[in-house]
Amino acid sequence: MMLQRGQRAPLPGSALGAPIELRCVIEGPPMSDLRLLLLCLDAGDKLVEGRIIEATGRRATAGVQPVSHPPGFTLELGRLAPAVDRLVLVLATTEGARARGVSARAIRSGRASLVQGGQALVEYAFSSADFGAEAALLLLQLYRKDGWRAWARCEGFLGGLPSLVAQFGGGPTDLDAGAGVAPPPAPRPSGGPSPAAHAGDGPRQSPAPAGPLPLPQEYAGRQTPAVPADLTRAIGVVVVDLGDKQATGTGWMIGPGGLLITCAHVVEGARALHFVGEGSEQARELSVLHVDVEGDLALLHTTDHLGSPDWMLLASPAETPRLGDEVGLLGYPLGGQLGHNLTYSQGVINSLRKRENRDVLQLDAGAAPGSSGGPVFRRRDGRVVGVLTSGLADGPGGMLINFAIDVRRCYQLGWLR
Repeated sequence: MMLQRGQRAPLPGSALGAPIELRCVIEGPPMSDLRLLLLCLDAGDKLVEGRIIEATGRRATAGVQPVSHPPGFTLELGRLAPAVDRLVLVLATTEGARARGVSARAIRSGRASLVQGGQALVEYAFSSADFGAEAALLLLQLYRKDGWRAWARCEGFLGGLPSLVAQFGGGPTDLDAGAGVAPPPAPRPSGGPSPAAHAGDGPRQSPAPAGPLPLPQEYAGRQTPAVPADLTRAIGVVVVDLGDKQATGTGWMIGPGGLLITCAHVVEGARALHFVGEGSEQARELSVLHVDVEGDLALLHTTDHLGSPDWMLLASPAETPRLGDEVGLLGYPLGGQLGHNLTYSQGVINSLRKRENRDVLQLDAGAAPGSSGGPVFRRRDGRVVGVLTSGLADGPGGMLINFAIDVRRCYQLGWLR
């Protein structure tokens, strides 16, 4: 029986009497970029003792045996522990592939099937048209009800496996045991003092990654955004709680995993940080990964692990910004007076210079306070070359000069690769 999205169907009584093969075939990204897992859940949709079985792993449980070639599982439903009420087939990108921008959009076609004795009991076909930028998919669920039933669940999670597992009451240790995903490393200092350095008196401090974080270099499986209109979905206001007052700056997503960049001076002295994406009213809490005070850069992360369907690509670290390059700016100037309205400006790079011991791009594009942290991108391809940091007025009525930190500094600091 071929299931449609959301459809449920009973399994024949014979499903309890003999092994069933659960398989998933994909056309699109290589299997080295993907993980196929089976979650064992109770009647409350929570993991049973953290049981996550990976098709290519060695972990098994009563009634579930992984099969690596082709990837899938052998099920004996009659042998499942009584606490296991549901089995959920999950397809997810690896964390490395997710950082490169690989998502469900890269799947040309796929099919999940239950086969017994060489005959298909149920099948569910899917493709990128069924999803978007999700990095983890719930495909097929088997559950107890007057026997066993199958459900083409077809849900996606932007935040990948961590977000999905958290939904079912799991955590990093469950992923480590079941999906080969290591728990986060211990914190280490990086790039100068952090605004979260005072315990209990600052934004949440995330454990700093053990090495440079990989970034997507292309929009894999999706259409390149139009410049500047489609870039706005990756921008947002950084709301800074200073205790007795609030301040704002601009931040922007650099990948699907919820990483964003702003200026160090934007987050300085913060008691808490939140991100409100363009067109959204949801305030998402931010944690601090790295702060570079000298370079006026900060790398932040959304704590909800939901990721972002939209982001901006950075220019290659091998590319040197050029004098005369046409650039655009996006930011939220004068938020206190004008409200949180996104503003677009454009101009050229009219000087490459050192200022306060850091490489900066001098721009003739207009900006104002509140735009700090905003991306400076090439208008020809939308790739970010700088992070707006400060301005300089040349006397009353004179020219307003703005400066941006060369984005290559993020690579030089070892934050990104």
